[in-house]
Amino acid sequence: MSPLTKEVVQVYDTTSMKRVAAIPVDSYPVGLALSPDGTQIWVTSQGRGLKGGNSVGIFQVEYKLKENVSVSKDPRLKSD
Repeated sequence: MSPLTKEVVQVYDTTSMKRVAAIPVDSYPVGLALSPDGTQIWVTSQGRGLKGGNSVGIFQVEYKLKENVSVSKDPRLKSD
């Protein structure tokens, strides 16, 4: 973590809603995106004053799939 910032992206297990990680990022993060293939998180930061900013952090994502869930294109329709 940069000594100039304490900003983090919190990572949660969506099943238990418990925090599983905190990723340090540059000051004043304002944007977050997941890459189309799900292997990276992109965080944009604009910074404040002389505390960094105007940056994009790229973080590799590693996770274990607990189970497969079948989902239809229309969530109102039941999938088989």
